[in-house]
Amino acid sequence: MTGKKVSCPLSGQRAMRKDVFNSLIPFAGGYGVEVAATIDILNQGWRLEEVEIDMIHSYTGRNIIGFLHRGRQFFDILYTIILKILRKQS
Repeated sequence: MTGKKVSCPLSGQRAMRKDVFNSLIPFAGGYGVEVAATIDILNQGWRLEEVEIDMIHSYTGRNIIGFLHRGRQFFDILYTIILKILRKQS
């Protein structure tokens, strides 16, 4: 969708100028917001730079709560990508 490989599109960490932030409004919902922001930033021609930081990820377990959490993430992101594809085609 953008022609660029991004290594951590779901990190949850973003820093940007106000004009870039404003160009992303309205935001996608749920867990799709990170993927949508990354796609929009790249498609609008903004520069995206990934910076490694030392942080610990909070892992969800291999239990029903963890699976439900990851399922919700999956469907939010899938919905966001489908919307981006459909809007691009119209």
